Amino acid sequence: MRLFLGVFPPPAARALAARTIDALRTPNDGVSWVKEENLHYTMRFIGEVGEDGAKRVEQAADEAASGVAAFDAVLGDLGAFPSVRKARVIWVGLTSGGEALSGLAARLADALEKRGWERERQKFQAHLTLGRVREPNRDWGPAFASAPPSQPAESEGLDLHRPPFGGARGALTADIRDSACGFGRSRPPCDNDWSNQGGPVSSSS
Repeated sequence: MRLFLGVFPPPAARALAARTIDALRTPNDGVSWVKEENLHYTMRFIGEVGEDGAKRVEQAADEAASGVAAFDAVLGDLGAFPSVRKARVIWVGLTSGGEALSGLAARLADALEKRGWERERQKFQAHLTLGRVREPNRDWGPAFASAPPSQPAESEGLDLHRPPFGGARGALTADIRDSACGFGRSRPPCDNDWSNQGGPVSSSS
């Protein structure tokens, strides 16, 4: 099975990011834009694993999330990898909450390393992917400058998601926004039991 660990913003923040996508989108722009319900912060791409590997990933995620306090986040500026003029990935950052998310990523890296996964070479950078450019031959600077600002919308917090361990092809995530585990302003820290939690399962882009 192919897995990743991600954090999904609450609906209001995803809706705001989706409006930014609508502002950037043009006919035949050569961009695969992410659907609103699939917008997420990838904490770690795992790749193909068997049942034992999936169990170790779940244990690592439980350990990383255990005891993490609630935090708020505010969407920030638009950016692109590797650069605005040669964009392959278009994203929106965070003006606040990025440090807390990076701390969670570090805890996750520690927990995965203890279970056999090497640390990633690239430093974690909190970013919400909006789209993937198929032909990186456009300067996106003017479009970014004219897009409506996303910063005014403060999120209610970020919710931890996990892949369902066992499932169909592709990376899937189970929504646990309504469970007791989360990073929302009024939610308690996650405990060590993610079993039987979650709402609708949706495909991830």
